[in-house]
Amino acid sequence: MSLADWKRQQPDSALIISLGRSPLEELVKTGHQKPILAAVITYQDFREIVKQEATPNALSAIFYDPDPLRQITLGKLLLPLSDAVGVMHSMETPFFIEEYQTITEALDLSLNAIPLKQTTEVAIQFPRLVQKADFIIAQPDPVIYNSQTLPRVLLTSYRQRKVVIGYSTGVVKAGAVATTYTTAEMLIDDLEESAQEILNNETASFTRHSKYYDISYNLEVAHSLGLDIVSKEELEAKIAELYPGT
Repeated sequence: MSLADWKRQQPDSALIISLGRSPLEELVKTGHQKPILAAVITYQDFREIVKQEATPNALSAIFYDPDPLRQITLGKLLLPLSDAVGVMHSMETPFFIEEYQTITEALDLSLNAIPLKQTTEVAIQFPRLVQKADFIIAQPDPVIYNSQTLPRVLLTSYRQRKVVIGYSTGVVKAGAVATTYTTAEMLIDDLEESAQEILNNETASFTRHSKYYDISYNLEVAHSLGLDIVSKEELEAKIAELYPGT
């Protein structure tokens, strides 16, 4: 059902699964009180929405951007001797790095974060970030990473022999070393299972990245940098070591 149709009909539902930012904004703004499961939304967008409005008690979310814990841990496993991780974000997307400090501390990494006001700063600031960090975590921030900046960013990192953990399989194909990712099929499975648990009162409200994921590599870039590929099992074992019960 489209958002426009939902506004007209206002169907009585035990659970609403909202897809994208606009439907969730509408549900939160109108004070919808029955359970909501938000999907196809980034952590950044979700935080912006719930910060501006009173959050419904029964609001859950599965974020589609890569989990920072998996991304940073993957970078550390690829570069076991690394000491510092770098990230750039625009002034308009500060929530992207909220979890980074805790994760980097657990991995004994220093965090170099550079906030930018506009796209034109990327060409100047990215080379500086490369000098401060052993690997870079890229997030889906269009001010920072877009069709104009991404080729230069990836070329600079390759020339400097620095690892970039991308935010999509497309970025990996373009030259990033690797990323964790969730397919549409994986997300659908997660939504079906989570919706059933909510309807059966088997789980409280939650916010998380999808529990289903895989790892994508650009093998040509990884081999040229002399990296040993990390399996999903190795990544999960390291995360379980850092956060028992995860």
